[in-house]
Amino acid sequence: MKRYGLLAVILVLLAACGSPMEYHLAKTAHQDCDWLRWFADVPVCNTFAAPEKPAPQPEVVCYRTIGDVECHAQAMDGWTPIGSS
Repeated sequence: MKRYGLLAVILVLLAACGSPMEYHLAKTAHQDCDWLRWFADVPVCNTFAAPEKPAPQPEVVCYRTIGDVECHAQAMDGWTPIGSS
């Protein structure tokens, strides 16, 4: 019975700080590995997913009008944008 308790303590400690086997497996495979996934009957290693790039923001062009500022998605012919000379 003491062996099971010791085994449980060792498994908890390894799960908390990561095992050397897990570290080396992840480094050599260039993947995200977690040996606890084996108990959940899922793949131990997952490939790294590329971070999603945010959608590009449309460029906004702003113009001074009499007492106001107007912003448009496209440049207006004949108008001088704010910040240009």
